Amino acid sequence: MTHYCSMGNQPRMRSKGLENGRLDFSYVDAANLKSADAHVMTRLVMSFPDPDHLVHDWTSKQGATEHVGHFEFKRTK
Repeated sequence: MTHYCSMGNQPRMRSKGLENGRLDFSYVDAANLKSADAHVMTRLVMSFPDPDHLVHDWTSKQGATEHVGHFEFKRTK
């Protein structure tokens, strides 16, 4: 998958497929990086705990520092 990031780069990630209710996308490469230490998304884990919930864990890296953003979505009925 390609993430068209608001930071202006486009990291590409690949998943081995759905395993145990999770899609785990790992960094392959990126287009438009300004430098090797530029801030870039490096991983996305999508979890499907049940039919009404979706969880995203986005990992980004800037230099040697990693950041994880956790997002939970719930379907309203």
